[in-house]
Amino acid sequence: MVNWRRLLRMSNRSFLAFIFFFSMSTTCLYFIYVAPGIANTYFFMVQAQGIMLRDNVRTIGQMIRVYTNTNSTVNGTGK
Repeated sequence: MVNWRRLLRMSNRSFLAFIFFFSMSTTCLYFIYVAPGIANTYFFMVQAQGIMLRDNVRTIGQMIRVYTNTNSTVNGTGK
């Protein structure tokens, strides 16, 4: 049976350092390639909610305007 530790001649400290730097590099690659897409999706969702909110405020304003215009003759204030 082949003893891999003797074949590689690597200490525990070197092996832990290798694992640490490998995990750091994969984390960096994740933030470079994946995170921008997630951020763009989030910003698009926020923008879409803002547009929906603006449309709702606009329709509420139109409803108030229509209601005040129909009741303008009742309280005596006309244009």
